[in-house]
Amino acid sequence: MVLKDGLIENQTPESYKSVFRPKAAGALNLDAASRELNLDLRWFVCFSSVSCGRGNAGQSNYGLANSVMERVCENRNSDGLAGLSVQWGAIGDVGVVLDSMAHGNEEIIGGTQPQRIRSCMETLEKLLADSVARILGLGDVSKIDPNVTLGNLGMDSLMGVEVRQLLERVIGSNLQMNEVRDLTFGKLVTQSSTNAAESKSPANKDIIIVLRNTEHGILLLEEQSLVLLNEADNLTKKPLFIVHPIDGTAKKLKTLAQHIKDRSVYGFQCTTETPMDNMDELAKHYIKLMKEVQPEGPFHLCGYSFGACVALAMAKRLEKSEIPVLYLIDGSHEYTTVQFEEYTKHMSSEELNNELFIGFLSQFATFDVMRLRDDIKRFPTWESKATRVAAILSTNGIQMEVTPLEKAVESFHKRFLVAHHEVPKGFSGRIFLLRAKDNPLVERLGRDYGLSKETDAPLKIVEVSGDHDALLSDQVEKTATQLISAMMEEGE
Repeated sequence: MVLKDGLIENQTPESYKSVFRPKAAGALNLDAASRELNLDLRWFVCFSSVSCGRGNAGQSNYGLANSVMERVCENRNSDGLAGLSVQWGAIGDVGVVLDSMAHGNEEIIGGTQPQRIRSCMETLEKLLADSVARILGLGDVSKIDPNVTLGNLGMDSLMGVEVRQLLERVIGSNLQMNEVRDLTFGKLVTQSSTNAAESKSPANKDIIIVLRNTEHGILLLEEQSLVLLNEADNLTKKPLFIVHPIDGTAKKLKTLAQHIKDRSVYGFQCTTETPMDNMDELAKHYIKLMKEVQPEGPFHLCGYSFGACVALAMAKRLEKSEIPVLYLIDGSHEYTTVQFEEYTKHMSSEELNNELFIGFLSQFATFDVMRLRDDIKRFPTWESKATRVAAILSTNGIQMEVTPLEKAVESFHKRFLVAHHEVPKGFSGRIFLLRAKDNPLVERLGRDYGLSKETDAPLKIVEVSGDHDALLSDQVEKTATQLISAMMEEGE
């Protein structure tokens, strides 16, 4: 399933095609293949959506894809073939609702709210109990003593086999026949709930943190504001300065810098001394650091992601002769602002605080987001949340003091906020944008990420396959540095 939500005026042919392919094209191809192979199918089931039947704002492309699947099933029925399309409602607590919907479990989809997992399990329990009762030839389950065993209710061996197969199919239980006979309707409900909980949660009751992206260490506040990422033997060529992404460190940029062989590369970093009150102050601070290494221009300046808006602010404070070409890697002056607004537009301040800790941790760890969110929202203050997160990290073998963690998350938040600050309009130099082809924010920002509004000079855009994170893969880094190096050579 692919979602490319947006009002109709913001949709494009490509956004329709990308949503259409997996659902509609998939159903059409399966239908054609089954007919060509003359398969006698007992079932041909498509998963449609309530947003198709009832409509949902911003999902015209998704509604179209589901409607096509439904028409495929209707055509099959009219031809005497199996075909069933189910207009599923949203399931809460997990999946798309949790990861993508702004209101989460409170989201209204086609006039309905997501069905919570507990409600789904209660429905499954009732279905399971009704199915077992039907096998046994019993009537209303609510009138049956929940403590009476199935054996005492008259279950014979053939019924037992059918019940056993039902339990295996529905909840994954693999019981012996004597265990099936000893089951009660009360135990059936417990068994269903237990199996669902075990499949949903890790065995350990603690919140499990799985580290990743830690080859350079866990990302807290750095001690150096400007670091040498790659030192070249050739000192005649002017160095390249790169502004860090949202995590505030240049460590992720080290391998990119090492692909530039003929000139030194420096990376800016956030420290406790970095001014974060507004973008202009941050830009002036980084310009001062840059001129301590290279007193006079022209300068070679690059920004990755969040760093692109900082680099543009720096370029605006300098003359065209000092920044003839600005190099941006999948970012712009609007990129981080739009990204942050998309994620937080329906959050309260309390919810935002929780998400900041979750977002900070997600830079270097994988975990059960829902469990962590439920856990830290029990703590009312910023300090108590930081203490709790530090304790969770500690139980997973990651020692981190509370105060540095607090400062790091506060700085993380300020970097998002500083991107909102206005900077003087207009940059007279050229801009080179290396953009991820599959970045979904292009639908909000446009192909040029809004940069054409910032300069009258030629804007060069190069697209590379992959999403935002893929731009720091080794192959893309090589491509990026080759392009940037060639343009720097041309400028010199």
